[in-house]
Amino acid sequence: DTDKISDKVLEFYRTNEKKNDPTTNFPLYSRVTMPQIEEFIREATKQAEDMEAQDFPADMINFKYSEADEWRVKRDALKLYGKKELPEIDGQANIRIEVQSATEYGLFTTIQTEIEEAIYELRDDAAMKLFGESYGIIKKRYNQTEDPEDKQRVKLLEILYPAKIIEVTPKN
Repeated sequence: DTDKISDKVLEFYRTNEKKNDPTTNFPLYSRVTMPQIEEFIREATKQAEDMEAQDFPADMINFKYSEADEWRVKRDALKLYGKKELPEIDGQANIRIEVQSATEYGLFTTIQTEIEEAIYELRDDAAMKLFGESYGIIKKRYNQTEDPEDKQRVKLLEILYPAKIIEVTPKN
């Protein structure tokens, strides 16, 4: 029932957002603090530097530096979030769209649109609470001006509510 998809997506993200309950069949959230993030940045940077000193392959070194960069983004997001912890939905959590090969394209696009609208609603609600303006306004302004502050706002909202959608066609 495509009319219920948005509600299910909202439930997917919101069920354990405030309090992790492992008895539900919904993803759990991790929470990191600024000291933890700073330690992850230091550790990833040190590992990359150690790998450089030992002549590891460049792709492995770059991976470690990119890991440190990802933690820097989370550090900036937590500063902007203004709370003690940054919540993040489990990295393995995703929304899986499984359609039969005979599924009409119109139905598939309706499903996809419903999911995207629910994620947009989550980001929009958070943007209003955190910044006093809609996600759409922030995103549009960033796309037009590439303002660094708007970039951080968009990134924070995407960390809080990532669009992790997997599309699969089952094998017959």
